[in-house]
Amino acid sequence: MFRSLLIVALGMMALSSCRKSEDPTPVQDQDWFSTSQPGATGYTIYSTTPPIGRGYAGFRLNSDGTYLEYAPAPADGQEERPGTWQAEGKLTYRITFRDATRPGYQLRIKNPSAEHLEARMD
Repeated sequence: MFRSLLIVALGMMALSSCRKSEDPTPVQDQDWFSTSQPGATGYTIYSTTPPIGRGYAGFRLNSDGTYLEYAPAPADGQEERPGTWQAEGKLTYRITFRDATRPGYQLRIKNPSAEHLEARMD
């Protein structure tokens, strides 16, 4: 009986340690590109698949606290706007840009999965 309990306890410990090593926030450390499709009210659907063509909108939240916003630039170019983020709640982030003339915003995320999410920039 004791041996069975010990085996079960060790198995549960092994499973819990595996869960701790997984990234609990699947939105970090990957690029998210706007699909230009509306999501819930005020939200836009984003995908990890880059759009075909030039000039796209998107963002990247890095786990080290840095942020990168992608935007179409003049003459079909691509602009990257570096900044930082701070968590304000579950899946809510305060974005601040390095360029002090660029206003920051609150980034809200809904329904994240491995390949899609909905985001709103207030």
